[in-house]
Amino acid sequence: MNQRDANQSGTHQSTGNQPGGSGHFAAIGAHIEIQAVRIICDIVLKEDLLKHLKSLGATGWTWWPVHGKGEHVTEPGMFGELQRMYLEVWCTPAVAEKIFVYCNSSHFESVGMTVGISPLFVSKQTAAHVCRH
Repeated sequence: MNQRDANQSGTHQSTGNQPGGSGHFAAIGAHIEIQAVRIICDIVLKEDLLKHLKSLGATGWTWWPVHGKGEHVTEPGMFGELQRMYLEVWCTPAVAEKIFVYCNSSHFESVGMTVGISPLFVSKQTAAHVCRH
């Protein structure tokens, strides 16, 4: 069943789970909706960014070096390698909103950083792990 069909059949319960919403999770069957925060930025920001993510309530993340072409110019590093990273945090809507505000703050005004939030459906066990921290 796709998302549109779920909405039409009434099995999806909207609970204001977008940033700035009520902070509840929507449930579809055995799945719970959490937020996936996706950040693409200069890799030199990694250590400072990870430290701040923890202080904003993130309990874990995944990151890796990335290559691409888009909104922000990617300059080669000292050894000719691209110096960008992709970072993803699975978290509650409240934590997602804090991260989004922080990444869009004036602190990063002159730095190429892109941040987005999207819904992510996970098992109830995974959601419980994300929520208990």
